[in-house]
Amino acid sequence: MRNYLTDSYFDISDCYFHSFDFCKKSYQNIVTDGLKSKILLKHIDKEGTNNGSFYVSLLKIGTYYNDLSILEDNPLLIIDKSVSVIQTSNNEFYNLFSNTPFPLRYSPYNNEYQKFLKISSKHILGIAFNINRENEIENLKQMKELLLWEKEINKDILFMDRNSNRVIDKHLMVLK
Repeated sequence: MRNYLTDSYFDISDCYFHSFDFCKKSYQNIVTDGLKSKILLKHIDKEGTNNGSFYVSLLKIGTYYNDLSILEDNPLLIIDKSVSVIQTSNNEFYNLFSNTPFPLRYSPYNNEYQKFLKISSKHILGIAFNINRENEIENLKQMKELLLWEKEINKDILFMDRNSNRVIDKHLMVLK
């Protein structure tokens, strides 16, 4: 897998990230229509998540993952810093507003942000993969599947390794 890493580094200091479970159809919808809140997707938040039905959760990553290491295996969408977001608070009173459109947003995590309703696809800069996870073969299959689909629609979205912040050379992936 390391053969696909370039010498180029991607500066993550001013980006937001959104974790998603890999699903080609879901990814296609995000790239074409943007990242939508549950209410726009016509899903009802029955799980009681911090972002509820009206917000999209984002996170900032520094040199460590803080409390969000549980997202280690999920790919992360890289979101442009120009997106207007609300920084969450760990004030538990704000938790009362979790499933409302009110901009009082709760999260126990210090690096969580939320965006009301939708993030346009023009703000999606790329995807950060954890290429050092246990199942490298499956991860490579996911990346190849996304790359082939991107070629079909004439899109070029950055692929990045989350551990090294190095850009992944997608053209080498196709040749292997």
